[in-house]
Amino acid sequence: MLFLESTRNQIIIAMVLGIITGLYGTKMMHSTSDIISEIYIKFLSLVSTPLIFLSITSTLSKIEGFSEVKFLGKRVMFYTIMTTLIAAISALALFLII
Repeated sequence: MLFLESTRNQIIIAMVLGIITGLYGTKMMHSTSDIISEIYIKFLSLVSTPLIFLSITSTLSKIEGFSEVKFLGKRVMFYTIMTTLIAAISALALFLII
């Protein structure tokens, strides 16, 4: 089917089916989806942790001087602080709205 070959169409169909299942699903469907989502999250955690470790190790092994370490450290701190601020502001805004 040509309609299902598009990723966008597959995502839309999955969202519609998810909404229908969430609204009209049985208790067994909800418990099954909870189990599947828990397995999926654990699998992502299992894969992402070594991947992050190896990317950090690879980056640090390619650094040749202290100036690069200093520059990289400043960028990491900047992005860490900015993402934390954005998350905190978003959470506060949602808390005040809801």
